[in-house]
Amino acid sequence: MASLQDLAGKRVGVPRGTAHERVLSGAGIEGMELVRFDDDSTTLNALISGQVDAIGTVNYIGAQLQQRYPDRFAEKLTYLESFYGVGLRRGDPDLLHWLNTVLFVHNQSGELGEIYEKWMKTPMPMLPSF
Repeated sequence: MASLQDLAGKRVGVPRGTAHERVLSGAGIEGMELVRFDDDSTTLNALISGQVDAIGTVNYIGAQLQQRYPDRFAEKLTYLESFYGVGLRRGDPDLLHWLNTVLFVHNQSGELGEIYEKWMKTPMPMLPSF
């Protein structure tokens, strides 16, 4: 798959309310049918059972598909880059400073990238500036 336009005429599953739904629904792909599911698990099961031709999902799930079903799901296309994050309540600057320091130290040592690649099966993207 070279571009999102290759999804023309396909049934594509996405978890409802996700960035994948937003990007794919706004891509203007003629003939693509976007099928919305309640969660990642249902979306994944729809692909495995043949209810949809493709899914929009995160790298981790895509990597798991390739690992479990290498003969069936080896093709992927990156169309969205997003970051995982930690939410903190306002008014706790000590926790925020500690968290930023931990991330900075482990990013500088390369350990954060190694952990990310181990679990996400893809190189860690550049982090935004603090």
